[in-house]
Amino acid sequence: MSSMRRFDRSNQVNSLRQQAEDALQGLPIDLATMSQKEIQRVIHELQVHQIELEMQNENLLRTQRE
Repeated sequence: MSSMRRFDRSNQVNSLRQQAEDALQGLPIDLATMSQKEIQRVIHELQVHQIELEMQNENLLRTQRE
């Protein structure tokens, strides 16, 4: 992959990250009011979602290469 394509992809990732950060603003999350069990459940859900996204990304990259 050329350095320009890598740079473009990096910019896209950073842009998506910023969009996600912006969308997260204003969503009240107060860990102090959550039980340990609730926090563990949320972390588990986030980990599962992260793996799903990584798998989707791998499939997209594979399809793009084909």
